[in-house]
Amino acid sequence: MTGIVITGGRCPSYCFIEKYIKDDCYIVAADSGLEYCMKNGIKPDYIIGDMDSLRDETLLHSFPPAMVERHSSEKDNTDTELGLEHMYQAGMDSVILIGGGGGRPDHFLAIYSLFFRARKPDFWITHNSIFSTISGLCSFSAEIDEEISLFPLDACCRMRSKGLFWPLDQLEWGLGDTGISNKASENTVSIEVLRGELLMVQSLKSSDCSN
Repeated sequence: MTGIVITGGRCPSYCFIEKYIKDDCYIVAADSGLEYCMKNGIKPDYIIGDMDSLRDETLLHSFPPAMVERHSSEKDNTDTELGLEHMYQAGMDSVILIGGGGGRPDHFLAIYSLFFRARKPDFWITHNSIFSTISGLCSFSAEIDEEISLFPLDACCRMRSKGLFWPLDQLEWGLGDTGISNKASENTVSIEVLRGELLMVQSLKSSDCSN
């Protein structure tokens, strides 16, 4: 089963995530992510967080107490971390994180740091970008000249590619290395990670919108 955590910060327009919202998904709203859910007609299965950024707490009254897990603001984990941990404990096969864009740089970096953990989201979709992890072979459609950036998530990453303007073949990256603003040279791009794991960043584009 796929779990979706919708957190605070800037989120994408609903049309970009509609394809992920399915009847059998398990949806958790973390703090002010509840406002995005209510605005877009998304019914969360669980609500978690300290609710310090939830502007309208009366929204919580629409849900039974058993669906709301409220934490003190004096806690060790962020609301996003709480939402993800709830997903992992529920045994989700894959997890998509929505929101967390814009706002404070430290909040953004806190989410980015989650990708260096053993358990991490498969996708992170903000108001303007989609982040996805790659291990093994990943093939996807792309527009010619579409920018694709890559970051190693392990101390040693080796990979090869097809359909990129600057091929990744024979490269070996470590933590701190980056592959910024590579471009698609074909309409199908294949990236195969031979060792380690990569984080790929792409901009959301109009063709990603289901409406």
